[in-house]
Amino acid sequence: MMEIREFVRRGDKIEEWKELITEQSIIAKLPNAMAAVEALNQGLNRKFKTFDSNIISESEREVIYEWWQSDEGGYGPEHVISLVLWRTQYSITTITYAKKGPKMSEAEIKHWVSRFKNLKYQ
Repeated sequence: MMEIREFVRRGDKIEEWKELITEQSIIAKLPNAMAAVEALNQGLNRKFKTFDSNIISESEREVIYEWWQSDEGGYGPEHVISLVLWRTQYSITTITYAKKGPKMSEAEIKHWVSRFKNLKYQ
């Protein structure tokens, strides 16, 4: 089971977004947050030939990572910063900021990493 909430900037359409914030609640049996990241990356690797990712910070319960892909399959290039929260052995929550276009600048990445590290989520 999965629940997804998506938010776009005013004026954008969900089908044609430039920036997207997504919250996903996923029911899956996983031992920790890194196992969730590995499972998510396997799916992205199958979807995009040019997919690449990088772990920014990690603990047993939280991982902040980024992934990106070049223009592929009609999606257009995108860069994503994602917070993966391991809630219980059966519950994962991801909060993601995605931006269409080339990779984000270091300043943009630091901005979103800081926001995710300071996020109070219950």
